[in-house]
Amino acid sequence: MKKLITLLFVTFILVGCSNASTKTITLDEAQEIALAEVDGKVTRAVEETDDGRSYYEFDIIANDQKHELEVDASSGKIITRVEFSPAMISVLFKVIL
Repeated sequence: MKKLITLLFVTFILVGCSNASTKTITLDEAQEIALAEVDGKVTRAVEETDDGRSYYEFDIIANDQKHELEVDASSGKIITRVEFSPAMISVLFKVIL
């Protein structure tokens, strides 16, 4: 009986620890964070999960440039920011086509 209680307790602790990286901010909150970094128009907003880490990805157009930002769903920190100038985008399209 003691082993069963101990096993249940350990399982409870491990399950609680595995959920420590769950979302703590909403998509709207993440969007506010992204727009504070790049003031523009959001053209795409999605939730992604990679290697067990949840984040929000945004495409923002500002000053004729496309910006891609990723905001960590747990901490609210910006984890990736990439800017594409119009010249870079036209080169990419030429390569693709």
